[in-house]
Amino acid sequence: MKVLIAGIATETNSFSPIPTGAQSFEETFLSRGATEEAPNLFSAPLHEWRAAAEARGWDVVESLSAFAQPAGPTIRAVYEGYRDEILADIEAARPDIVLFSMHGAMIAEGYDGCEGDLATRARAILGEGR
Repeated sequence: MKVLIAGIATETNSFSPIPTGAQSFEETFLSRGATEEAPNLFSAPLHEWRAAAEARGWDVVESLSAFAQPAGPTIRAVYEGYRDEILADIEAARPDIVLFSMHGAMIAEGYDGCEGDLATRARAILGEGR
């Protein structure tokens, strides 16, 4: 089995005039590939998932993980760039399992539900049976 781990999240306040940009993610948590630092609020699921997969002898592919502190909607180009990076990794790895660490309250310019957008696009790559 091959499992791909990724994450993208922020808690969006749609009334905030302060957009969430790349700097917000870079200052909070941004990782490409294996997350090596000690587990924290953002990386703990990634560490747990990797350990569980490795304990089963599965291959683990770690993609982008990006988390930002709560603020206004994420800038469209930032969200799309991060999303597309994750999707490219899914396309390249063709995993059996995809695990996303998401918040459930992220919106970006032009996207009322980033989590649903990412999951829908991932399913389109992998097919309905996965």
